[in-house]
Amino acid sequence: MSIDVFKGMSPRESGWKGCEMFRFIPVVVLLTASWAAAAPALLSENFADDPVAGARATVVGDGSRFTFNAAGQTLTAAYDTLLPTSRMQWQLPGGTHLTQNDSFSFQTSFLIHSAGFFADPFGYAQISFGLINSATTGLDRTGTPADATSDDCLDVATVDYFPNLSTFFPSPNVQPLIIESDDGNPLTDAFVGLHYPTSLESALNGPGEADLPRDILLTAAFSYNASTGRVTLTLDQNSSPLTINSEGEAGIGGLDGDIATIQFDLPGGAEFDLDAFSILLWQDGWTFGSSSVTADVTFESFAVFVPEPGAIALLAVSLLALWRRK
Repeated sequence: MSIDVFKGMSPRESGWKGCEMFRFIPVVVLLTASWAAAAPALLSENFADDPVAGARATVVGDGSRFTFNAAGQTLTAAYDTLLPTSRMQWQLPGGTHLTQNDSFSFQTSFLIHSAGFFADPFGYAQISFGLINSATTGLDRTGTPADATSDDCLDVATVDYFPNLSTFFPSPNVQPLIIESDDGNPLTDAFVGLHYPTSLESALNGPGEADLPRDILLTAAFSYNASTGRVTLTLDQNSSPLTINSEGEAGIGGLDGDIATIQFDLPGGAEFDLDAFSILLWQDGWTFGSSSVTADVTFESFAVFVPEPGAIALLAVSLLALWRRK
């Protein structure tokens, strides 16, 4: 669940009986849907035409790695972690910046092609997309053996899928991720501010879980709750949630007991500043002459949402009333 009124409490810990807990579910779902419906997209893209030619997006790096399909109204990104980092980015409108003080979410519909897909068992790299800062998110995601602290990708909130599988990496994993702003210390790098779920939370090897499917349209939803610091990821296939967290950090379903969410709590004092949505083709600086991941990923749409204050207030008041009735 993306609503954290019950943060830190599982049904077992709170002493609720199952039937009592389920009284809340229809109301919470209804209120959540009302909140989403009340929040028009801050930024959206459906690739009705070429976003670069239409001056909605810009490319940093090699633009030939992004192919617009006019007939299908899609955009395909060629991920290859051996190549220098490239990205396509869309600025949030009106100079908008989203920080740790703002609740927000984004949804992305994408398809990972099986043709040409490769994940080196001796490598570790990701397919990535989400929110960045167009000025402070650099192009070095990993550092290199020559300079392990050269990474400069600050101010990031992304969905990252690591497909590598081997004795070193016993499971693919998918995770929401946040990288903080520069801490002002010249001796530290971006990894100091890197936050993501534990491996138990994000690994895709629990009961009922599976690696992300190929050649099937998926929808990833990333949300951040500013009042609690909780970050949540869900994945849907044909409008049905995928089981992605049957063995979570806090037991079955993780922090909220939901097997369809992967979550972590951003620590207090963490800061970030986001002003653009981006499809990120990161280079892996730790490869030795071969790609860690190559994949063609087709994007059908994305949208960024910020809940309107009135919807948040209605949601809070309604949930408080429900709580008091208990």
